[in-house]
Amino acid sequence: MEANPRDSVRRTWERPRAGQLGPTVYEWLDGGEPTPDHLSRLQTLLRLLAESRVSANRPLFPRFVRSAVGPGDRSLLDLLGEETIDEIPARDALRKAKALGDAIHALREQRASRQREAGFEEPDAEQRTRFPSTRRFTKDTMRV
Repeated sequence: MEANPRDSVRRTWERPRAGQLGPTVYEWLDGGEPTPDHLSRLQTLLRLLAESRVSANRPLFPRFVRSAVGPGDRSLLDLLGEETIDEIPARDALRKAKALGDAIHALREQRASRQREAGFEEPDAEQRTRFPSTRRFTKDTMRV
């Protein structure tokens, strides 16, 4: 089943300020052109994401988009939802969120490596069905 980009857009733009842009995004998906204001905003956002090394392959954790990453900080969603994006705090929040996400990713990779070295294998489709993700895999439930 092919992913529908509209579903992703709908989930992404279901926010108070961003909700106003939802219909505009749908117009773009149908071949419409962004207004100069929207184009400028998109270019700013894309530049900030590129500077922070955020990509489709290494996206931000959703938690770090919705919630502030530090005491006294504002969420990225709030910062990017302002009428005019203040680039300094937005860049700082993006970099903090990216660094936290990268640290989590590195820890997960280290844990997976240790598990492979201990004889664990990735579960196949049948194992995922038999042992839902709410349960932990052990050597007894995995093929070694």
